[in-house]
Amino acid sequence: MSSWRERSSAAAAVCAASRILVVGCPGTGKSTLARALARHTGLPLWHMDDLYWREGWTRPSDAELTRDLATVLAHRRGIIDGNYARFLPQRCAWAEAVVYLDLPTLSAVRGLLARRWRRLRGDTASLPRRVREGGSRGGEPLSPGFVWLVLSFRWRVRPQLLRALAPFDDGRLLVLRSRRQVRAFMDDDLGGD
Repeated sequence: MSSWRERSSAAAAVCAASRILVVGCPGTGKSTLARALARHTGLPLWHMDDLYWREGWTRPSDAELTRDLATVLAHRRGIIDGNYARFLPQRCAWAEAVVYLDLPTLSAVRGLLARRWRRLRGDTASLPRRVREGGSRGGEPLSPGFVWLVLSFRWRVRPQLLRALAPFDDGRLLVLRSRRQVRAFMDDDLGGD
């Protein structure tokens, strides 16, 4: 999808949908965009990070995460942001439309570093809910594995993601390839939220 007309049509489809996914590489602004989309549409919002991370940056068991995601997917309306590729098929089956933030790797790295800097300065708003409620002040350390995920996302994760999103390429997939396109969608289609 590259033309302005196709993006405009997909943006309208996203805004009209009642079940929306927001996906993309870490650091691309998925949660920020999802919050704006939730304000604009009035739909409830779930962050995959809130389902995944527990107090003290501990991880749930697969059974717990599967149960928590099933609870979210039982809702007939909402927005889910985040990746967690192994749970993408269930979320795609649930969704009516998808926003894919397909930003360049350097943009994702900048976003990741900016988020990390905000967390180090005491901004806890972007922390997963249970981590924040548990009193954590900073973010999880930037592990080499997480940095590698961001650096290798375009050639390791992106092909799998594009295959999973192919059924939405009938006008229900909005692909945003730059921060400028993300800002334009937020300003023009979401009323500046």
